[in-house]
Amino acid sequence: MNAIPMNSTAAPALPDDLDRLREFANVGAGHAASALAQLIGTPLGMTPPEVRTGETAAPRDGCGVFLQVEGGPGGWLGVFFAPAARAALLDAVLREASADPDASRSALAEVGNILASHALSAVSELAGTLILPTPPIIALRHPARRFRELLERAGLRGAPRIENALVDAGGECRGHVVWVPALI
Repeated sequence: MNAIPMNSTAAPALPDDLDRLREFANVGAGHAASALAQLIGTPLGMTPPEVRTGETAAPRDGCGVFLQVEGGPGGWLGVFFAPAARAALLDAVLREASADPDASRSALAEVGNILASHALSAVSELAGTLILPTPPIIALRHPARRFRELLERAGLRGAPRIENALVDAGGECRGHVVWVPALI
């Protein structure tokens, strides 16, 4: 993997490197889907990974949990939940969708941390290097905008985003996992 930090002036990603990262992200998202399925008691699958350079396909409303990725290709990992998915998740985890705001915030941060840890642990194993998440940052409103701000501060504006939607058997989206690697 080339050590080119991605920012608005970086050279385009090499196809082999991007394909490798797409496979890493896909395996990581599969582990995140399994972890979320265990938490909510519903079988989940995922869409194939999609590489985007513009806006994320993740929901603009709802909430998001963001973790900086340390080690390996680095970057940022975002876990997004649309409002209905967020309510179902809180109902499953806290046993009531309209829980205390502090309890809801804590539960969502913890779920995001669990999903990111499962995803990055799988990627770490595949890459043969230590990859860890930082403590989570949670956005209860405007998660796509908050994620974009974090990426811009990190110099990752315009960097490729690798996205997977986590879906239930009925095709309902339960979340999005978005990885923006810093090194390609």
